Amino acid sequence: MVMSIGITDCLGGIRDRQDSPMSNNFGGWTDFFSIPVSQTALASSVTAEGVAPSMEFDFKTRTRSQRTTSEGTPVWEIRCLFHPVKGDTRHKVDIVPIRIAAPTEPHIKEREDIQLVDLRIRPWSMDNGKQGLTYMAAGFRQGS
Repeated sequence: MVMSIGITDCLGGIRDRQDSPMSNNFGGWTDFFSIPVSQTALASSVTAEGVAPSMEFDFKTRTRSQRTTSEGTPVWEIRCLFHPVKGDTRHKVDIVPIRIAAPTEPHIKEREDIQLVDLRIRPWSMDNGKQGLTYMAAGFRQGS
């Protein structure tokens, strides 16, 4: 997984935390509260590489559709190229999808630096053992 600080590193093991006040169980998966993070703590530089709808799978209808917020706002993924901070030997340059809610597709300048606003990470875990991190931001800035 990209830029993963290791879910077990930061939470002491998801499987042990599913009944904690930091998580909500939703029949088949566990959703943890989001954790605010500093972009500079994760990467020395971040470059925007593209935008696409953030898709979700409905197990009942077996279809995919674009995610929306509880208010109905579409959710988009800005693909960002993260460069590890100096001295970080655990991580490599990688693409990290950042979820952003916006009424229309965000317009980015591809291959240019991007500053993510209110960056957060949300750990998640499913009953089948799959686990990961979702990166999200309230917005972004580019250029001057």
